[in-house]
Amino acid sequence: MSQYRVGTIAVTNGSAAVTGTGTAWLANVAAGNVLFIPGDTASYQLAGPPSSDTSLTLAAPYGGATRAGIAYGITRDFTPNYNLPYPQDGDIGTGLMFKRAMLLIDAMASSLVAPATSFNGTIAEGFSTNDIASFAGAVHHAFEQAGVVVGSVTTGGGATFFNTLSDRRTKNLIGPLTGALEIVRRMAAILYRHKGHDQILAGFFADEIQQLVPCSVTGEPGATNPDGSIIPQQFDPGRLVPYLAAALVELDARVSALSGEKS
Repeated sequence: MSQYRVGTIAVTNGSAAVTGTGTAWLANVAAGNVLFIPGDTASYQLAGPPSSDTSLTLAAPYGGATRAGIAYGITRDFTPNYNLPYPQDGDIGTGLMFKRAMLLIDAMASSLVAPATSFNGTIAEGFSTNDIASFAGAVHHAFEQAGVVVGSVTTGGGATFFNTLSDRRTKNLIGPLTGALEIVRRMAAILYRHKGHDQILAGFFADEIQQLVPCSVTGEPGATNPDGSIIPQQFDPGRLVPYLAAALVELDARVSALSGEKS
């Protein structure tokens, strides 16, 4: 659909009101259409449908000089995805239309080419990274919280490392871990299959481990979404390593004590 350009218009600087002469706007333009005036450096979207065949209101005050009896064009076609004015041959304001489109294309291209510094959303089909330098300790992903790197995924020596914050300078010491052997003794390791899958895995039930080592599990047992679908608990097995190490130390001490008694 070509621009509507019948008649002339009068515009006033600082006013959103536009008055037409010889115009029939009620049947030919609509809310969201865009007004272009020859020589202007800006375009103006209509705030709503015309109030009459000769009266309409812009979404923003007119910024050009006050004039009357001037030509105009109201664009009525727009691109489906980004709602950009779609120019036709002979339209008024095609330069502005192309400028807006090129700025959008430039911004989109820049976001595709520039390296991402952060991510807060979802990726439907997963993603992969390629370390072309292949140097030891190459960081593929870093995770920040309150401006501090709290974890990363790195590679080196042909292996992948999943790291979490453990710097001495970021910790307040509470004391040694005791009673670990009893906690480990109560961990019920199981063999299982995830529903819908055939592979046999070894692991734990998250809700049981949560009772023993709460910091290793996220989520609450039995939690559901409003639609009834489950909010599954998740488990970080790395959080058990200190308990296993402390349990081994306790067990070694007990074995040493028994050996001393026998000798």
